[in-house]
Amino acid sequence: MARPGQNSSGKARTERRPPGTSHLISRNFSGTPFRTFAVVVALAVIVSLVFSTIVLAIGVQRSAELETQRLGADVVVLPPTVERVQSYGPAYDTLNVAPNSTKYIDLSVQETISNITGISRLSPQVYIGSLNTSRTSLVAFDPRTDFAVLPWLDERPPDIQANDAFAGSGTGLTSGQILYVKGLTLKVVGVLGETNSSIDRAVFFPMQTAYNIAQGGKGDFPFKAGQVSVIFVKLKPDYPPEIIARDIGLRIPDFRVTVALGIERRASLEIGGLPVYQLLVESVVGAALVVLVAFLFSTTINERRRQLGLLRSVGASKRFIFWLVLIEACLIALIGSVAGLGIGSALVYFGEVSLIHLFKISYLQPSLFDVLLLMGPSILLGVGMGAVAALYPAVMASRLDPYEAIRGGE
Repeated sequence: MARPGQNSSGKARTERRPPGTSHLISRNFSGTPFRTFAVVVALAVIVSLVFSTIVLAIGVQRSAELETQRLGADVVVLPPTVERVQSYGPAYDTLNVAPNSTKYIDLSVQETISNITGISRLSPQVYIGSLNTSRTSLVAFDPRTDFAVLPWLDERPPDIQANDAFAGSGTGLTSGQILYVKGLTLKVVGVLGETNSSIDRAVFFPMQTAYNIAQGGKGDFPFKAGQVSVIFVKLKPDYPPEIIARDIGLRIPDFRVTVALGIERRASLEIGGLPVYQLLVESVVGAALVVLVAFLFSTTINERRRQLGLLRSVGASKRFIFWLVLIEACLIALIGSVAGLGIGSALVYFGEVSLIHLFKISYLQPSLFDVLLLMGPSILLGVGMGAVAALYPAVMASRLDPYEAIRGGE
C-alpha cells in the first residue's frame, strides 16, 4: 500500500504546489500571535540599533571630514601660560577660534614664523571678549589672510566691510541683525555652517576695525593695535606638523605651540571607537536574537507537524515546504525590519543632542540621501537574520515524514 506522498507504484509524486494550500500559510508557520510578535520585536530591536549606530557613525565621520577640510590651521601659536616658559602639545578641539585669554602676541612674530621652510600661510585673531552676558565669544580676524573662519560660509562675500560680522550657527543670530557691543556697531552679514565646536558660539569681525577702536580709546579693549591672541599656521603639502611646530618653538621659544594632528586622532577615535564598539556589542546581541528566533520558529514547526504532514500528503514536495517556511519567515522579518527602521530613525532624530553630550562627540546629521541609502541594507540585514534563523527549522520541516507527522501532530 502506497504511503502518503506516493502514487500506487510507490514512486514519488511530481513536485508541484498542492491546490488549496494558500489558506494554510499563516497558520502553518506563524504559530501563536505571541511568538510572531516576539520575532517581530526581536528583529526590530536589532535593526533599529544597527541602523541608528551606522547613521551616528556617518554623522561623526561627516563632522570629522568637514573639520579636516575646513580646519585650516595645521599649527597654532599661542601666548605662554607662564611667561618665559615654552610648551608644546596636540589640540583636541578645532583650531578655528582664538582662545579666551588676556595674554597677547606681538604681530611682528609673524615675520619670524613666515621664514620657516614649509609654512604656506599665516592668519592672526584677537579675542575681544564675551558678547554681552552670553557664552558667545567676540573675535576679530583678518579677512585678507583668513583660512579658518570664512571657509565655513556657504558663499564668501566678495567685499567685506569694516562693520561686517559673521555669526556661528549656535549664537542664535541671523543675517541682517545689528550688534552694539564694546563701542562697536556690527551687522551680521553671514551665518557660518554648523561645526559642533567652539566656532558655533563665536562672532567674527575684521581685525582692523578692532584696532581702530582700540587706538581711538572708544572701546574697552585690553590689547593694543598690533597685538593678537593667536596665530594660525597653514603648512605646505607633505610637511609634518610636528616637525614644523618644533622649528617654530626653536625660533620663538617663549610661546605655546599646538599641533592640529590631535584632532585627526580624536576624529579617528570617534569614528573607529564608539561606533565600532557599539556594532560589536550589537553583533553579539544580534547573534543571540537569531538563536532566539530560530528557537521560536522550531517551536512553531513542532506545534504544526500535523498541518505540515497534511500538506505533504496532498502533494506538497520537500522543496515546497522548505520555501514555504523560509518565505514566511522572511515576511515576518520584513515586518520587524520596517518597524526597526522607524524606531532607529526616531532614536537618531530625537536623541541627537543626548548622543552629542553623552559621548562628547562632534556630530552632523547625515543627509536624507545618506539615510535612504542605509534603509535598504538595514532591511536586508533584518530579512537575512530572519532567513538564517529559519533555515534550520525550514530544513527540519521539509524532512518531516508525512505519515509520522500526521500521527504525531497535535
